[in-house]
This record gives sequence, structure tokens and C-alpha cells, in this order.
Amino acid sequence: LTHLLKWDHPAIRRSRGRVQSVQSQRQAVADVLARNPGLAPRITEAITHCYRKARAEAANDVGLDENSFPATNK
Repeated sequence: LTHLLKWDHPAIRRSRGRVQSVQSQRQAVADVLARNPGLAPRITEAITHCYRKARAEAANDVGLDENSFPATNK
């Protein structure tokens, strides 16, 4: 989620490393879901649970105010 928040922010450049990181994490999530299909119904719950921390981490990583990122994942 942290990578995706930074990915979507217009002031943050999409470097090659950031692109690779997002692609790698998407594949890792797909692999986990393939091995554990019962987790699929809980994705929304997991994202909601982790979003606030990801927002704070993204802001800290790039030196922006937390309010630069959406308050909710909706």
C-alpha cells in the first residue's frame, strides 16, 4: 500500500525501481492468494486495516505531509 500511495501521488516521480517494486509486490500478493484462496474475501478488510500505517509511511518516505495522501483507501 505504501508503494501504491507513492505511485499515485502526482508529485512523486515513477522511477524504474518504484515500477519494479510495485510489480514485484503485486506478484507476491497474487502468489499468496493463489496458495490461499480463502483469503480473497478478506482483502478489503486487510487493506482498510493497513491503510493508515501505509499512509504515514508514504508521507515519511517522501517528506510530504500525511494529508498529501487520501485519508481513506476508498
